Amino acid sequence: VNVIIDYCQPDVAYRQVLEGACDFGIISYPQRWTKVERIALRDEPMAVVSRPGHPVAAEGAVKAGGLGRWDMVTFDERLPIGRAVRRYLREHGVQPSIPYSFDNIDTIKNAIAVTDRFSILPVRTVVREIEAGTLVVTALEPALTRPLGILHRRSVRSKSHANGNGNGQSHGNGHSNGHSKVPKKGVFV
Repeated sequence: VNVIIDYCQPDVAYRQVLEGACDFGIISYPQRWTKVERIALRDEPMAVVSRPGHPVAAEGAVKAGGLGRWDMVTFDERLPIGRAVRRYLREHGVQPSIPYSFDNIDTIKNAIAVTDRFSILPVRTVVREIEAGTLVVTALEPALTRPLGILHRRSVRSKSHANGNGNGQSHGNGHSNGHSKVPKKGVFV
């Protein structure tokens, strides 16, 4: 078994899956694409994330409409998650100042740890920083989630049907029916 993890933009993950450069990809905000199937994986709760001394950290929960009081660091608006966060804020009547935006969570986490800015991130992505005391999470109202999905070429599913599985589902051991190969590479974004 050879597993390679690669982090890239959603459109790159799509191309790699489509071209057979990898067996599957896990992406946020999966879209509908031709020749590539998506399977819903999970919805991840998101929250306001800041350094411990930030004023928002003192609040038990914050309404989206109240976030205009502080500067924000968020995802680049070319990314689906960046567009989704901005849309969520607009829908709740707020457009905080966003002096910086980035294309990855690690850079965002580093920026908010050393500045007086906040972000909205999936809670799961900041567990280590919360435990270390470098970042804190404040509940966001109303709730916002980040959908994750698995991409694979449509031909992979049809092979599952041809092998007798019939439902295209895995049986928990990485094999669709005991005869399929374990994926060799996946991309995660």
